[in-house]
Amino acid sequence: MAIRIAIIGCGGISGEHLNAYLTIYESEPEKVELVAMCDVVKERAENFAGRVKETTGKTPAVYDDVDKMLATENLDGADICTPHAYHHVVATKCLNVGVNVMVEKPMGITVKATHAIIEAAAANNKQQTANKKHQITNHSRKELATATTAAANNRQQQ
Repeated sequence: MAIRIAIIGCGGISGEHLNAYLTIYESEPEKVELVAMCDVVKERAENFAGRVKETTGKTPAVYDDVDKMLATENLDGADICTPHAYHHVVATKCLNVGVNVMVEKPMGITVKATHAIIEAAAANNKQQTANKKHQITNHSRKELATATTAAANNRQQQ
């Protein structure tokens, strides 16, 4: 069963994240499903959705509001690529509604912000990880895939 992923923040480095997911999809389509793209600049999310459709044949939902996306979508994981100051805000929202997260570095802009993410993950029995490498790799995406497999299996059993 594919893991249902959203990319939140579709500018800057997130293009490399999208490339990695599409590469994984091309070799192992059963592993990942990109179901939502979210950016405050909706055109960027639409552009990402178009790229996903070109590769997978499926168009992910497009959002310009994280709260609306989280209220609408059934996600296993979110890849957070927002500006640094929003990493902890978006990650805790995701974790608090049961979505595992991978956060582009830095995890939080302060120790307090980072602790908020860690605490939200623990309180909700969810996984959180930060992309610690300077170069985005398929291995990083597979970390998120591994972390959310249990959630996908749980969803299937419900």
